[in-house]
Amino acid sequence: MEAQLIQAVEIASNPLANAGPELTSQALQFLEHLKSITEESWSVGWAVWSARNDGGDGPKYSHNARMFGLMLVDDFLENKIGMSSDPAAAVATLQEAAVSYIQQEYVAGSGDQAVPYLKNKFAQVLAVLLLQTYSLPPPFTLLPTLLSLYRAHPSNSPSLGAGSSSQLPLNPYTSDLVLRVLHDLSVTLGSDATLRAVRSRERLQRDAAIRDEIRANHAASIAETVWSIVEQGHARVNQGAAADAAAAGGGSGLRTMTYANAVELTAAATKVVEDYVSWIDISLFVTGQTVPLLFQLLHHTLPSLRAAAADALHGVVSKGMKPADKLSLAQALNLTDVLPPLEARTRTSAPQDDKGKVVSGAGDDSDANVEFREHLAKLTNVLVLEMCKIVEDEAADEATRTAADALLNGALPVVLCFLSDEFDDPSEQVLSGINAVLNNYKKAKRRGAALAPVRGEFLSNLIRVVLQKMQFDEEAEWNGASFGAADDDDEEEDEVDIKFIELRKNLQTIIGAIAAIDEGLFSNTLLQLVLSTFASFEASAAGTATQRLRWQQVELALFVIHFYGDLLTTATAAPKVGLSPATFVQLPEGETAKGRNLKISNDVLATLPLSTLGEMVQKLVQSNVSAYPHPAVQLQFFECLIRYSNFFAARSASVSEALPAFLDWRGIHHERQGVRKRANYLFYRFIRDLRTVGALPLDIVPRLLEGMQDVLAVRAELPDVGPDEDPLQKATAPAGFFDSQLYLFETSGVLVSLLHASPDDQVMLSRAIAQPLIEQLQQAVQGFQRDGSDLRLVLQVHHLMLALSSLAKGFPDVHPQSTQPEPRWVEVFKAVTEQILVSLTALNQFAVIREAARGAFARIVSTCGKAVLPYIPGLIDALLGQVSAEELIDFINFLGLVVNKYKESVRPIIDQLFLMLVERIFYFLNQDIAGTDDAVRKAELQRAYINFLSAMVGSGMDGVFVSEKNRGQLETLLQSIVYYSTASDPSCQRTAFSILHRLVATWGGKEGEDATAAGTAAAAANGTNSAGSAKSSSSSSGATAAGASATPSKPLPGFERFIYETLVGLVFEAPAKDTFDLRDAQSQIVLGEIALLMKTIYLKRGEELVTYLVTVYFPGINCPAELAQDFVAKLKTLEAKQFKAYLQQFILQSRGGA
Repeated sequence: MEAQLIQAVEIASNPLANAGPELTSQALQFLEHLKSITEESWSVGWAVWSARNDGGDGPKYSHNARMFGLMLVDDFLENKIGMSSDPAAAVATLQEAAVSYIQQEYVAGSGDQAVPYLKNKFAQVLAVLLLQTYSLPPPFTLLPTLLSLYRAHPSNSPSLGAGSSSQLPLNPYTSDLVLRVLHDLSVTLGSDATLRAVRSRERLQRDAAIRDEIRANHAASIAETVWSIVEQGHARVNQGAAADAAAAGGGSGLRTMTYANAVELTAAATKVVEDYVSWIDISLFVTGQTVPLLFQLLHHTLPSLRAAAADALHGVVSKGMKPADKLSLAQALNLTDVLPPLEARTRTSAPQDDKGKVVSGAGDDSDANVEFREHLAKLTNVLVLEMCKIVEDEAADEATRTAADALLNGALPVVLCFLSDEFDDPSEQVLSGINAVLNNYKKAKRRGAALAPVRGEFLSNLIRVVLQKMQFDEEAEWNGASFGAADDDDEEEDEVDIKFIELRKNLQTIIGAIAAIDEGLFSNTLLQLVLSTFASFEASAAGTATQRLRWQQVELALFVIHFYGDLLTTATAAPKVGLSPATFVQLPEGETAKGRNLKISNDVLATLPLSTLGEMVQKLVQSNVSAYPHPAVQLQFFECLIRYSNFFAARSASVSEALPAFLDWRGIHHERQGVRKRANYLFYRFIRDLRTVGALPLDIVPRLLEGMQDVLAVRAELPDVGPDEDPLQKATAPAGFFDSQLYLFETSGVLVSLLHASPDDQVMLSRAIAQPLIEQLQQAVQGFQRDGSDLRLVLQVHHLMLALSSLAKGFPDVHPQSTQPEPRWVEVFKAVTEQILVSLTALNQFAVIREAARGAFARIVSTCGKAVLPYIPGLIDALLGQVSAEELIDFINFLGLVVNKYKESVRPIIDQLFLMLVERIFYFLNQDIAGTDDAVRKAELQRAYINFLSAMVGSGMDGVFVSEKNRGQLETLLQSIVYYSTASDPSCQRTAFSILHRLVATWGGKEGEDATAAGTAAAAANGTNSAGSAKSSSSSSGATAAGASATPSKPLPGFERFIYETLVGLVFEAPAKDTFDLRDAQSQIVLGEIALLMKTIYLKRGEELVTYLVTVYFPGINCPAELAQDFVAKLKTLEAKQFKAYLQQFILQSRGGA
C-alpha cells in the first residue's frame, strides 16, 4: 500500500504530466479512501513520512507524499483513535517512532530540510500525540523527552564528553521543533479562548486534567527550556552576524546557531512565554532574571524580538490574579515608566528621546515600526484594562483600589499618544481600554462622586485627540464609492475608507461617553470646533485667512454637527422620541418637564429662542460652508440638513437659505455623477421631511420645479456589452444614475402635491411635467416600430414609464374608502396609465418593458386608487402572453395587494380575469423541474398562488370562484388547494388549510342556515364567544377565523360532497404523513389550522358529520370503535386549542406512537 500511496500522490499532485483524467480520478479516489480509514491507514502514513533514503541521511519520499502521510496520522490521532482495535498500543508505537525520528532527522539530520510547512505539521502532530499519551498509564514520558532534546547533538560530535548537557549549546533544529510543539500544545489545551468556546464539555474536562498534570510535573521544565533558549538566543544575537564564520569553523562537531537561527529562536521562545504564562505558575516566568531579559528584548532594534517581548509582557499583565497580587505585579513591571520613552522614540513623525526632546531626522514609518507600535499599544491597553478591573472590584481593599487608580492615571498619557498615532492600527488597540476608563468614570458619576481634576484633564485631552483622529488624513483621496456617491463606472468601496468609517463609529462612541460624564465639556468643545472652522471658512472666503482651510477640516466640522444631536440627547437622558422640532428651541420652564415630544405649532416654535443645537444648525445654514469646493463637504452638508430637517419647523424662513445648495452646482447639478446621484436622493429626503413638518413655504414650489426642469430630462444610454450579454438587462440590472434620477421625479410629485389648495395649479404643473414625457414615450414606441433594431428606444420607453410612475408616487395615496371627490390631478395619471398600456402592448416582448409596466402600475394604483383600476384588465392581457414565471410571481403578489386594499371595488375586474390568470399559473406549475433554481421558482409560485387565493377569500371575494364565468373550474381550483395543503412548504400548507376552513365556514352550511348562524359557528370554531372575546385560539388562526366569522353564510349546493369525500379524510391524512414533523414549530401551526378545519366542519354540518365519521369514515380506515367515539366526543366538546392537542395525540396513536 505504501507504493500505491506514493504513486497516487504523484499522479494527483501533477495531473497534467500523466496519461489523462481517468487516471487522475482514480488516484484521487484512492487517496480519499485512505483518508476515510485512517484508523487503518495511519501506519502506512507514518511509514511514508519517516522512511529514510538508501544512505540513511534523509527522507526517502517527496514533500507531497510525506505531507499526505502525516495528514493520515494527524486525522487518526485527532478523530479516529477511538476506532482503533488497540488505541494504547497505537499511541505507544507512535511515541517510540516519533522519538526515533526526531533523533534521526532533527538531532543528527537536516531538520526536515528547514521546510516550514513540514516542520509546522510535524509539530502539530506531535502536540496531538502528546495529548493522547496522557491516556496511557503514567509516567508520561514524551514531553520530558522532547524537552531534553533542545541541547541534544549528534552522538559522533567530538565535543560530547562526560560534561553536563546543561553546558552544551542549543541545537537550533531540535530547539526550533520543541518551541513549535510547545506552542501547538498550549493552543490545543486552551490558551486560545476562541477554541475553548467551540469545544465540547468532555473535551474541556480532558484538557483541564492534562493542564493540571503539566502544571504539577512539567511546568518547571517547560519554563527552564524556554528561558534557556531565550537567554542563549539573545546572547547569540548580540554577537552579530559576523560571529557566524567563527562558529562554523570551531571544529567541535556540535550544531551551532547562526545569527538568523538565533533571531528566529529568540522570537519564537519569547512568544511561547506568552502562551504558557496564562496557565502556569507566574513565578516561573516573572523573576529577577527574566523580567530584565524581557525588557532588553523590548528595547531591541530587531522588530521581531521587540514585538515578541511586547506580546509576552501582554500575557504576563493579563494573567488572572487576585487584585492585590495583580497590582504588585504591575508595580514591579513599572510599565508606566517603561512605555512612554519607547512610545516617544518610535513615533512615525517627530520622534523624541527619553527626555521628550524631538530627535532630528524623519520618523520611522516603516511597516515594522508601525507594527511594533501596535504591539506597544496593545500592551498599554491591557495594563489599563487590568487596572480598571481592580478599581471597579468591590472585593478589593480601598488601598489597593486607590493605588490601582494612581497607576491607571499614570498610563493614560501614553494611551493618548497611541490614540493620536497617524496610523490607525495602534489607535485601534487602545479603544477598549479607553472605553473601560470612561465606563469607570460614568459609574463614579452615578454614585455621585465629583469629577477629579486629573480625570477632567484626561477627558479634555481625550476629546481633543478623538476629534483630531476623526479627521481624514491630509493625503487622503476621497472615494465617493465609500460614501454612497459612486459614479456608475466606479470600482467597489475602498477598504481603507471602510476601516476609517468603522473607526469613526468607535470614536463617536467615546465622545458619547464623554458627553454622559461631562456634558459641558462635550458641548463646548464641539461647538468651539464648529464655530472656529466656520470662522476660518468665512475668513478664507473674504480673503483675510492666514492659511488655507483644508477640506478635511471642514468635513470634520460638518461630521461633528451630524452626530452632535444624537449624542446630546443620549447624554442628557432626554426622552427617546428622536430630534423633534421642540429639540431645537428653548422650551418654557413648565413645558420642559413634559419632554421633547410636544405638539407645538410651527408658529409658536418660531417665537421661542433656539437651543444650542438649534443655534448650531442655524449657523450651518447661514455659513454658506457648502460652497467649499469639495464633494465631501457638500454631501456632509446635505446629510446634516436631512438629519436636522425638523429644525425648519421652528425656523421655516431658513428653508430658503438651505435649498439653493441642493439645486445648483453643489447638489443635483454637481459636475461629478456620483455626487449628483447621492444629492438626488438627499434632496428628495429633505423635501419629503419638510412636507411632514409643514415647513416648506408654498410660494417657492414653482421656483424649485423650474430649477429642476433640466435634470428631469430622460436620456437612456446602452452600455457596452460582450457578445453574450443582453444590453437591456445590463443597463437595468445595477442601480445606476437613472435610478437616482427617479427620486427627482418623485420629489416633483411631492412638491406639486403640496399645492392642494390650488387644484388648477396642481393640474397645470402635473401636466407640464408629465405631458413632455408622455409625448417622448409615444415617439420612442413609434421610433422602435419603424426601426426594430434600435434597443436604445426600448430602454428609453423603460425609463419613461418609471419616471412617470415616480411622479405619481410623490402624491399622497387616495384612500380606498374616501368619500371625497376624486382629486383633479388624477386625470393626469389616467392619461399616463393609458400611454403606459399602449407602450406595453407594443413592446411586451421585452422583459424590461414588462417589468417597468408592472412597477409603474403598482405605483400609480397605490396613488390614484379606484380611478385606474379599470386599466388592470388591459395590463393583464398585455402581460400574460409573454410573462415568465418570475414575473408572474411578482404580478400575482401585486394583485393580492390590490384585492386586499380595494376588495369589492375590484371584484368585477378579478372576476373577468381570474380564469385566464389561473390557467397561466397552472401552466408554469405543471412545468418539469430541471434544477435547483426551477424548484425554488416553483415553490415561490405555489406560495404566491395560494396567498392570492387567501387574499380573495379574506376580502369576501370567494363568490368569484363560483361566478358564471369561473364555476366550471371550481373543482380544479379546490383540488389544487387540497394538493398544496400537503405538497408544499409549511407556510403554504398553513395558508391552504386556512382557505379551506374559511370556505367551509362560508359554503359548508346546510340549506336555510342564516348569516348569523354562520357567524356564530365560525366564531365558535375559533374559540370566541358571540361578543367576539377570545376564549381560546389555535396557534395561528386568530386573523383567519376572524375573517371567516365576518363572512356571511352562503351554502353552496354540492359542497358538502367535497367536504365528506375530500376534506374529512384530509384532516387525518395530512398530519399522518411521514413528512409532517410534529416536533417542528411551523408544522404545529399547520396542525392548528387542520384542527380548526375539522371544528368548522362539525359546526357547519353538526350530527351529520358525527354519523359519517362513526358509520362510514372510521370503519373504512379500521379505526377502533372506542377511539372513534372518543374522537367525536372531543370534537363536540373541546375548543380549538384543546382539540389541536387532542388531534396530535390521535395522529401519534395512528402512527403507532404514544
